[in-house]
Amino acid sequence: MRTSLLTKVYTKLWWLQITLGIFFIAFGVEIALLPKEGYAELSFFYAVAILVTGAFEITRAIKNKPFSDKWKWYLFGGIVDAIVGVIFLANLELTMQLIPILLGAWIVFRGILYIILSLEVRKEVFATWFVLLFFGILIISMGLLILLKPEIGSYTIVYATSIAFIIIGIFRVIFGRSLFLTRLK
Repeated sequence: MRTSLLTKVYTKLWWLQITLGIFFIAFGVEIALLPKEGYAELSFFYAVAILVTGAFEITRAIKNKPFSDKWKWYLFGGIVDAIVGVIFLANLELTMQLIPILLGAWIVFRGILYIILSLEVRKEVFATWFVLLFFGILIISMGLLILLKPEIGSYTIVYATSIAFIIIGIFRVIFGRSLFLTRLK
């Protein structure tokens, strides 16, 4: 019988979730405060943030392999993040043209993965799984806003992305805190 993923691996990495959460919150606030910088500067920041997230997700998936049947989903998510980050970094002009589609799709994909994760933690001791589910739904909403309304202009994308990144950060902080509290039990 396999030992629970959350009790064996995730709880040891609670600090990583909080660190990523703080990074995303700070990045979301920075984006909101610099809307006049335009796509050119933001494209680089998006690429780096997504690439770093992908690297963390790939590492986490590989470490979780012995403890979870779902580790392949996290690996797939990390690979998608890394590929999107590399694409963004490789051609910033293309990124500026494709940012509504790529970024919106990436945010929706992240939201779906967070919903899957919230349903997985529901099986454990967490009383906050429904909060994580709610944030997953909010993240998908922000991604859909970017995909469906890019013609409103760059400010829509800047602020919807900012809000989505802040929500992703809050999700990770709550998740990390839940992992920490589970570790204390």
